[in-house]
Amino acid sequence: MLEVDNIISAAVITELSRAFGLEIFGDVPQLVRTNSKDLFSMLMEEAKKDPSSSAVFSNTSFLFNNKESIHPQYAWILSKKIFDKIAVEKQVL
Repeated sequence: MLEVDNIISAAVITELSRAFGLEIFGDVPQLVRTNSKDLFSMLMEEAKKDPSSSAVFSNTSFLFNNKESIHPQYAWILSKKIFDKIAVEKQVL
C-alpha cells in the first residue's frame, strides 16, 4: 500500500504542478492504520505546521481476482497556494 501511495502521490503532484505551473514537492507518504478520532488528531497536528493548508480525504477500493479487496483511505494536506490557483483558474473559465 505504501508503494501504491508513492505512485499515486507522484502522479497527482506531477499533474497539479503541470496544470497550475507551480513547483510542488511531496512529503514522504506514511502508512498508518488508525481510527477516525486519531485520524482527526493527526490531521489537526499537520494543520498546525501550515495553518493555511487544507485537507483532502479520499476513499479507494482495490479488487483482486474479483474477490479479495482492500479499502485504503488517503488524506492529503495541500497548501493554500494550490486552492488559490484553482479558484483563479475557475474564474478564468
